[in-house]
Amino acid sequence: MLTLTLYDAAFLHDASDGLDGLEHDADRAAHNAGDEGVKAEQADHPYTDRTYNLSGSAHVEATDDGEPGVDMVWPANYASYVNSGTERSRPYPFVPIAEDRAKQVLDYDLENAVDRFKDTVSG
Repeated sequence: MLTLTLYDAAFLHDASDGLDGLEHDADRAAHNAGDEGVKAEQADHPYTDRTYNLSGSAHVEATDDGEPGVDMVWPANYASYVNSGTERSRPYPFVPIAEDRAKQVLDYDLENAVDRFKDTVSG
């Protein structure tokens, strides 16, 4: 029986650095996606924003469950009624606009993050 064990310290070092970079890039990608989702909704929403309280208060914040990532938040107390409608008012769905843009940006940024990781590891 022949056993050959290869230990490449440089590869392991590069992989460790690459994983740290990938984690940082993924976190940055989530924040960027959230920001861009909010901006897209603010620029192109289906409702008339007379007071600018709904769109103007929209922001991104860290998830409150301790998990990595961000939440897009519309703190106006009537935001869900505008988005989903009520018995007396039709919906003006603005969340899908933010979600669609955030997904596009997240996919793009994560693809670039993975490419950077591969470049780091393949050195």
